[in-house]
Amino acid sequence: FPVTIKTIAGHGKAILEIAISNDQQILASSSKDGTLKVWDLKTGKEHITLPHQRGLIALALSSDGNTLVTGGEDATVKLWNLSTGNLIETLPVEKEVVSLAINQDASIIVSGHSGGEISFWQKQGSNPYEPRIFRSINSWEAPSVAVSADGTTAASSNNRTIS
Repeated sequence: FPVTIKTIAGHGKAILEIAISNDQQILASSSKDGTLKVWDLKTGKEHITLPHQRGLIALALSSDGNTLVTGGEDATVKLWNLSTGNLIETLPVEKEVVSLAINQDASIIVSGHSGGEISFWQKQGSNPYEPRIFRSINSWEAPSVAVSADGTTAASSNNRTIS
């Protein structure tokens, strides 16, 4: 299969995570410099830089490329509108966010936290996101999370198990 390799530079510190939109137009990157950058993947040019308080760690991009969700040491999950660069909503959590997943239309967000907690956020219509918090059996581990595009299936991993 053909592979295109392109180098994009612009962060001041190490890059922690990246995500690519399904249409391959947008790349988002988080960095230890506390910024989130959104890039035009075709040209390699920076589209927008978004601030994030303390220690941006995790990010996820909705498959339609319209919504970006970020989280980190500041114990918040933030939703961004990539067309405008505006912050849509901030969801407070109790612990550092270490992993994120978002479904296609941004109605479901799953966040994994240090200490093994998993937060499941659901939005219906214009109502605010409603959280559900799950405690992990292996509370010392930070979980990895995933959600299907249609939002009907979510999973997390800890140690040697997937739930």
